[in-house]
Amino acid sequence: HKPPCAALVSSQKSMDELPVGVRAAMAMANGNRPTMTAEVVAVEEVQEKSVFVVKVSTAHDSYNSYNVRRRYRQFDALHAVLKLGYRNLPELPGKGGMSGGRGDQKFIDKRRDGLSAYLRALIADPVLAGCDDVRSFLEFGSAEQLMGKLHEKDLMVNVLVGEKDKAHEQLRKRLAEVVASESRLQAQLADLKTQLDEAARQREQMRTSSEASISAARQQAHEAAAAAGEAREEAEAHQQQLETAEAANRVRVE
Repeated sequence: HKPPCAALVSSQKSMDELPVGVRAAMAMANGNRPTMTAEVVAVEEVQEKSVFVVKVSTAHDSYNSYNVRRRYRQFDALHAVLKLGYRNLPELPGKGGMSGGRGDQKFIDKRRDGLSAYLRALIADPVLAGCDDVRSFLEFGSAEQLMGKLHEKDLMVNVLVGEKDKAHEQLRKRLAEVVASESRLQAQLADLKTQLDEAARQREQMRTSSEASISAARQQAHEAAAAAGEAREEAEAHQQQLETAEAANRVRVE
């Protein structure tokens, strides 16, 4: 449990004497950055009263954020408590003109920006940021708010899980399409290989048949040439015989 703000002052008088901005700068120089952020993100009108919506986030995890709603009088009460134990506090925007300017958007924006700057200055100061009063001011106002935030986180987680599941399903479908496409390509490749093998077989068959036909034709031509030679020789022999017989007949006649 943290000691109250007034008790912290007695043990850190030297730091308290320094202006808030100086303490914040010294903390930054030593590598001590704020562990949270807080800013007024909206102004709501509730029963004709302005309510400031403060968004509180951890410094390194914006997912762990929540909103608290505070009236100006609560800011004023916090400032009054801090003044009891601290000097050189950041300036709190004054209440002057609050009722007359509630409907003025420029006034509302100015008040919102001023309160955001006030919260940033408190949190940047390592002493004030560790004060129970400051931390209590930035805590959930009720268990209902806490449950609402937890429900909001659950919804966000469900959305993220749903998106992951959707992406996983899309990847699974894409993988199935690629596998199916690869199977079709493999089938087409196998069919093309079969066609090429059949074309090569037919080409080889035609080559063998052609060579056989050419060989047979050459054999037939050779045989025809041989037969023609024999016929020529027989005709020449027969002609020789006729000429010899005619010569013999002429001799007898004479």
